[in-house]
Amino acid sequence: MAVTCTVCLSALLLSINLPVAAYADEPASDTLIDEIVVFARKKEEQILEVPISVSAFPSETIQNLGLTRLDEVARYTPGFSSNEATGRQPASNRPTIRGLTTIQNGIANTSAATIFIDGIYVGGSPQSTELNNLERIEVLRGPQTALYGRGTYAGAINYVTRRPGEELEGAITATGAEHDTSEVSGWAAGPLHDKWSFFVAAGHREFGGNYTNNRDGSDVGGEKSTEFTSKLYWAPADSVDISLKLGYQQTDDDHFAVYLQPRTENNCCFRTAAAPRAREYFIGKATSVDDVNLYTDLLDAAGGSGTELDRRLAALSIDWSLANGYTFTSLTGYVDDEIDRGYDTSYAAYDPFPIPSPFSDMRGAFNNVDKLEQTDFSQEFRLSSAQDTALRWTTGVYYFSGDFEQVAREQVFLDGSDLVIRPGGNLDKDEIKNLALFGGAEWDIDSRWTAGLELRWARDEIDVTVRTNDGTTVVGDYSNNTRSLTPRGTVSYNADSGRNYYLSIAKGVKPGDFNSRVPDESYRNVDEEEVWNYELGLKGRWWEDRLTATLAVYY
Repeated sequence: MAVTCTVCLSALLLSINLPVAAYADEPASDTLIDEIVVFARKKEEQILEVPISVSAFPSETIQNLGLTRLDEVARYTPGFSSNEATGRQPASNRPTIRGLTTIQNGIANTSAATIFIDGIYVGGSPQSTELNNLERIEVLRGPQTALYGRGTYAGAINYVTRRPGEELEGAITATGAEHDTSEVSGWAAGPLHDKWSFFVAAGHREFGGNYTNNRDGSDVGGEKSTEFTSKLYWAPADSVDISLKLGYQQTDDDHFAVYLQPRTENNCCFRTAAAPRAREYFIGKATSVDDVNLYTDLLDAAGGSGTELDRRLAALSIDWSLANGYTFTSLTGYVDDEIDRGYDTSYAAYDPFPIPSPFSDMRGAFNNVDKLEQTDFSQEFRLSSAQDTALRWTTGVYYFSGDFEQVAREQVFLDGSDLVIRPGGNLDKDEIKNLALFGGAEWDIDSRWTAGLELRWARDEIDVTVRTNDGTTVVGDYSNNTRSLTPRGTVSYNADSGRNYYLSIAKGVKPGDFNSRVPDESYRNVDEEEVWNYELGLKGRWWEDRLTATLAVYY
């Protein structure tokens, strides 16, 4: 049995694994620490040999820690934080890695760190992704743009689903807890016939919420999820491995629980004659209260409060082993999301504009019901050399097309005792086309020293179209094309003791954006942002393999 502890120091990341015998009279295993294999650099490697900072969670760890969502993974990952402050809607996906994040997500929900499921980019909300059917979670810290592309300038998170073995296996899990919490999930995998095998997983989860809306006595913060995943594997020849994955996910969440602290509590950035429009902020420890007031009854009458998500995804993977150890890989991915949302963005069940002014009627501006659609398609072709030679290389081409559209937007308010639902503001549509060429080489200089270089050239084309609420008139059309070159260089030294010292220097790029709603054209375009990451690391074992530690110092 192994006990895993993770300690985060301000600039140092330390992960310790200590073996503990299950019983006093039972000797410790000869293999004290299981080797963890990761796919962080798009090839299988032992985690202690990868010259970048990686935290990995095998399926046993996911189960033992009871991890069910991304923010729970973040609690056990140094340098990584994530939360669901505004529920499981796409805009709430704002992970932070090493202090880098996005206050507001960019075009088509681009954030600082992107989620990949079996190598497929997921642009929508990842918070609802079910973790029980995973073989492994990998959290990569630092820029990963060289190999993974856009939206990974702070890091990347890989979800790897299970692969079937040679025998039929599976598991069923059931959970019950307070706040009307329940979960039933299961998976099965194994051979089918001759060259065919399968994996299938399904689950349903419910959480009743732990806050009460004082306005109408309803519960808020509840969540429901249902998901299904199936994978079919075919090996038509010893050199070919093909897998097809189909998945479906449906969520139905209440309005997230939120409390608006009165502005009289703010204690910094006050409004002055020089800054009459200052927002004012609060610094310090927030007061814990149970005073939730939201217009969920109005939103429910208008179509529903909270978030509903319908997600369909598909992935086709082909691995073909060629002569002389070469491997050709094709990875095709498709994700389609439909989102219905209803939110009280006053956060306090009030309408700042209760009556129309002589010039405009702004009632209902803080109570919105809208419908979103997002589609992501990606295709990657990759050719790799043999991995058992002193010089190893990988090269490939990548194409991504993403569309994010607000197809409906309505405002809700009371006119006396009458419920009014009317068209809201303009509607945005984001379109992305990304083409990239990438490659990397690694050279064993001698038995101790290894040097590596990765490089990615990418062209990003983004378009934002703003239409009137009825969709008939274009009131804004903005486009921009950017090109970037993002390298990562590594040098590692493998000592006789089995400890690996490494240096990594990497560049990351945050995609450009548009301020589509500002009136001044000079503020319209938002350029790409760049980050350089310098990292020194140590990975190894001590005390006859009883201690495994990874240490990273970065700037």
